[in-house]
Amino acid sequence: EIFTPDRFIPLIAQFNLSHRFDMCIMEKLLLWLRDHPSTQAGARFSVNLMPLTLMQKEVATEICALFERYGVAPQSVVIEITEEQAFSNSGCSIHRIAIDDFGTGYANYERLRRLQADIIKIDGCFIKDICTDDMDAMIVQSMCNLAKTKSLCVVAEYVETPAQRE
Repeated sequence: EIFTPDRFIPLIAQFNLSHRFDMCIMEKLLLWLRDHPSTQAGARFSVNLMPLTLMQKEVATEICALFERYGVAPQSVVIEITEEQAFSNSGCSIHRIAIDDFGTGYANYERLRRLQADIIKIDGCFIKDICTDDMDAMIVQSMCNLAKTKSLCVVAEYVETPAQRE
């Protein structure tokens, strides 16, 4: 039987296993990357880590140690966090961060001005009707302008057509 994240993540949280789970995922990813080096320049893999893991002060050191152990370049992995995590005062000091589901939670222009990230991932709810909904198009344009001003990379979820990409 396949267990989807909506079924197993609550169990991980309930039994306070997020740090252990996330470190296992990071280790498996880095092991795979070591054993399957990319031939494409700039190839990157993204991984979502849970809020409770990222709030632990030692996690950045642990993740860096895993990169060293497996000889994987840190530039090849993007750690994704939610807007809530990005705007919290968790003291997280991991570099190369992507803000996942951007625009659906805590984003406001005052907070965005202080945003410390490398990538924003625009939530798919703004993309699915972008060709027919002027408001969605305007919101996405605003996000892209902000990202350009801050030299952030933009990724949009649920882009399925050339028109949506444009």
